[in-house]
Amino acid sequence: YTPGPMPINYIKGPAKSLTEMAEMTMDDGCIGETVASVIASRQLAYAKDPMVRRALTAVVREEATHAELAWKTVDWAVRKGGKKVESAVLKTFDRVVAETLVREGKGSGARKGHFTESEDVKKTVSMEAFGVLGECAARKIETGPAMKLVKALLKDMLANLHVDSAKSSQHVWEPRKRIQDCINAVVGQKIV
Repeated sequence: YTPGPMPINYIKGPAKSLTEMAEMTMDDGCIGETVASVIASRQLAYAKDPMVRRALTAVVREEATHAELAWKTVDWAVRKGGKKVESAVLKTFDRVVAETLVREGKGSGARKGHFTESEDVKKTVSMEAFGVLGECAARKIETGPAMKLVKALLKDMLANLHVDSAKSSQHVWEPRKRIQDCINAVVGQKIV
């Protein structure tokens, strides 16, 4: 992943309903920010340059905070909107996972990349000390540990929905620990 122009079709306007807000937050926040935090943590794990490590440490912490806020927002939206919002969130999750698998070359309609994995590995090895991962390496993290974390967080959130808040003082779901544990495991030390 490198800096570059953002496609104009990526920019979305404000949500028009609670359901649409929950869908957008699941896609961009819950999945996007969670994946970004895990990829950044892998970049940090490989980085050797002290300035790069400082910058990536800040990025990892920020992305993890964004992911946590997104998960809490979707949890709130599902609680407020009920089954309709929950169903929309699950459909969004399924769509994003399917799109991710197609990009990785594992789903129906998958296409081959414009470069070989061996070329990408060479690029990654030469740049990893500076926190740069090749596209294949980043995709493997996205479909591996990052997607595993996203699925676990979704499972946790849905299980917590069925906790009767009147009977439990812990009715507010806290995704922070699971996000932190995953990131710290990827980096190999406590970062968040």
